[in-house]
Parts: sequence; C-alpha cells; structure tokens
Amino acid sequence: MGYRSSWYLAIEGDTAKKIKQKIILGETLESVSSLLAFAENELEEEIIYFEAHDIKMYESYPDVAAFYAWLNTLDAEEYKYYELGEEEGDISHRGFAYELLRITTDVERY
Repeated sequence: MGYRSSWYLAIEGDTAKKIKQKIILGETLESVSSLLAFAENELEEEIIYFEAHDIKMYESYPDVAAFYAWLNTLDAEEYKYYELGEEEGDISHRGFAYELLRITTDVERY
C-alpha cells in the first residue's frame, strides 16, 4: 500500500549526451540514479526520455532523495520533470525545458 506516483523526465544537452553514452555502452545507470536504472527510456537524437509508474516517491527513501538531489544538479534549462500522484491535481514539476514535455488532460468514458 501507500501513495504511488508516475514520473516523466526529458533531458537534452550535455547531460543527455552523457546518459545516452552510458546506455549505448551497456553501462548501468545506477551510478546516475537507481530510479533511472529501472525506468523505461527512449533515446532520440538530442533528447532522452524516462518514465516510471507505480512508484512510492517518498523523500524519506534514500533512492528518492538521491534522485531529487541529482535533479537539482542539472541545468534547469536542459530538462523537464513531471510527477503525477494518485489524487486528481497532484502534479509537481521541476526544470524549465517546457518544450520537451507537456501535461494534457483527457476525459474517459466508462
């Protein structure tokens, strides 16, 4: 149990190049962040995208605290991060590269 979130991260610039090189060489991303190591990723020419779902993003967890600390080391102009919680409207974000990721709202019929 517990509150779970999904998160999405897009990175461009020098950081993206370094991470992409690790992936291409088959190196683990554990050295960057254990949360990145388990996230789905998609490589594009200049951008790398990550996403993970059903994650407990409590800052009291060492892996989560380390991930947030790593995000804080990035150039805010080179990344965009969104975290969506279980409750409606629970959206947090970091970074200023708004052209990389956008939040949209859909309505589903059941």
